[in-house]
Amino acid sequence: MSDVSEPRLRFAEKLDVECAIDAGKRNVANEVKELTAGRGADTVIVASGSPKAVLQALGSARTGGKVCLFGVPVKGSVLDYDFFNLYNAEISVLPSYGTTDSETAKALALIKANGERFRQVITHRFHIEEFALAVETATSGAGMKIVINP
Repeated sequence: MSDVSEPRLRFAEKLDVECAIDAGKRNVANEVKELTAGRGADTVIVASGSPKAVLQALGSARTGGKVCLFGVPVKGSVLDYDFFNLYNAEISVLPSYGTTDSETAKALALIKANGERFRQVITHRFHIEEFALAVETATSGAGMKIVINP
């Protein structure tokens, strides 16, 4: 995984993520290629809407690989990318804006089967009265996933 947030990188290491790359300090695509003996990743999931993260993902995918865009970009975001590279490497780009009922059911089943592991990602819990504090915590990057209870 890669991130620019130091707390998120440290959190990933605590969860025994095999490799946490500081995208603000290192070239993610080069690191991925090095870790995969030059091949690249089969599938890259971009959980940020950042154009820079998308470019890193495109550079990290193997020939014939997939790049899944899960994070929502800001309207007007533009990529400075040579389209020929996408064509030449036959990389599939899969944007995701929503899910079907069956996809949601599969995701919920996965969470249920691995509940303890997923619970570790919830770093903060707030009551609804603390909504402003929850938003502040989320936007500061201090937490991974934040839950607001009624």
